[in-house]
Amino acid sequence: MAIKMMECGYQQENGNAAYLLGHELSFHEQFERALHILHDGVKFGSEDSANKLFVEFDDGRKLVNKFQDKSRAERYAAIADMLRLNPDLRLPNLDKVLPLPPAILPYWDGEKETLVNGAKPVKTTSLADVKPSPASLRQGRAHIPDGFVLPDEPQGGHLIQHLHTDAIISGFWLAQLAKPYTPKQVAWNAAQIPMYYAQGESFTPPEDFTKESGVLRFHYLGTPVPKPLAARHVPDWRVPQGVLREIPVPSRELRSSGLLPAPATGIWHGHIDPAHPLAKVFNLWTRQAYVEEGQPFPDPRERSLDISPKDIQWQWLDQANQPLPSGRKDITIRNFDPLHSEEHGH
Repeated sequence: MAIKMMECGYQQENGNAAYLLGHELSFHEQFERALHILHDGVKFGSEDSANKLFVEFDDGRKLVNKFQDKSRAERYAAIADMLRLNPDLRLPNLDKVLPLPPAILPYWDGEKETLVNGAKPVKTTSLADVKPSPASLRQGRAHIPDGFVLPDEPQGGHLIQHLHTDAIISGFWLAQLAKPYTPKQVAWNAAQIPMYYAQGESFTPPEDFTKESGVLRFHYLGTPVPKPLAARHVPDWRVPQGVLREIPVPSRELRSSGLLPAPATGIWHGHIDPAHPLAKVFNLWTRQAYVEEGQPFPDPRERSLDISPKDIQWQWLDQANQPLPSGRKDITIRNFDPLHSEEHGH
């Protein structure tokens, strides 16, 4: 019964369940399956799984076929440290930075962040995904084209005009009470938004302004300027939390059935039809895998999920490790860079 409960937790990608199941199977000398389950446990965010595999590879114990591998052990130890610092981490692309033997390890620069960034889930992002600014949705005088903002300093200098005058320069002007004393007056000032007036146009007071409100002045704010690209991008909330990495949209769109070998190396995101009985279990933002060209995609049945590979559509997200002059591959990390609207390589 305990094994069945562990298997159930493992199916749901529970890191602790994977660790307990792998430990139990290794006790019963089912070493090969235990190794893969513990490796999956690291993908699920299990610090205990990472620590156990560190010990196994560091000492060359039975679980790893008495194969002592200090390099792999060092990486598992580094990942365990990072999982202790951030238990919310999930590392579905672990094979990009730490594949199981007999795969050759890619070159690592020794930074723990490199391992975690390469292994964490990714999300494609482009400037086209950015939502329009509130000012661009306004109508009439308050409209500011999307991608533009008012400057920090007005181009014509600081100008203030009275209500019953004409604008001496074209641009956006902000209506403000001259001496706001009461909380109501302060709140009214804060609620005002910039309005466009062409040179020579007469200022008009806001609809809710009355003589009792106070003395009204119009402050010149300038004309819109292009917004810096970096300022236009608001990242997914999981990015600043450190559990997701934003990447550029691949140069080409590539999809494949789970029945076929991977047509390209890189990170792949899996998806099944929402009508499938196990769609809610399978269709996760972490449902990703790093697969080498020509290699099979992950088979859910190996994790006891009753999903046929033919029902899975995999989408290529690129992020393939690049070869070094020596022929060995490097852990290559390309992040979305809103400042240059292109990828940034590690």
